[in-house]
Amino acid sequence: MLAKVARAIRNPTIIRRKLRWHRELLTKKREIARAKKYFTENKLGEVLGLGDANEFPPVVFDLVNLHREIRRRQSRYVLEFGVGFSTIVMCDALHKNAVEGRREGRLWVVDASKHWIENTCEKMPEHLKKYCEFTRSRAEVSLYNGELCHTFENLPDISPDLIYLDGPGGDDVEGDYKGLGFKTVPYKRTVVSADVLFYESTIAKGSRFLLIVDGRYNNVQFLKRNLKRKYIVKEFTELKYSTFELLE
Repeated sequence: MLAKVARAIRNPTIIRRKLRWHRELLTKKREIARAKKYFTENKLGEVLGLGDANEFPPVVFDLVNLHREIRRRQSRYVLEFGVGFSTIVMCDALHKNAVEGRREGRLWVVDASKHWIENTCEKMPEHLKKYCEFTRSRAEVSLYNGELCHTFENLPDISPDLIYLDGPGGDDVEGDYKGLGFKTVPYKRTVVSADVLFYESTIAKGSRFLLIVDGRYNNVQFLKRNLKRKYIVKEFTELKYSTFELLE
């Protein structure tokens, strides 16, 4: 015990790291409690139906975070990489904005899996379907500035004001570069999507653009290296998401 105290005194970084970890843990507990309350008050459970038994279960905080941002920002052009419960919740946020007379928005979803797109379509409430457009596209290994990554073959022709990055999974990425790929077997390599970069140059000034990345630590670092404009970047380690907010 005394040895640990002595080491901490010699290296203040250890103390700062511990304090930061405890602060983030307290923040996580507080935010999860708030998210559960928001989830109930906004009746989000009523729009989330059951689908394929193998789909990832909904994470309340992640869903509330997306819903809250779209409501608060009155987002109009929302782009999602990946598909699932998040798709339905974001459509619900767009619907509630429209019902309240706010700016009517739309969600564009890109995914490589026909099965998971159909699964989401089938369980989505009818009144939300008009807010969503799906693009099924092949995802393939690529290079960007000499870095291994992957991109979708086809992208929606929009200028988004909010992007949610949560796909594709590695097993949906086809091909390789010099033998390097992203499928779980045999590569076990973390996913690194470059699709966001193709939209950056045409994002409108004053659009209050926000990028939300679900987990994907290596992808976040890749985007920090390659995005060219000025952003406030926040990484929430305990809550497992990051944000890039455009400062223009």
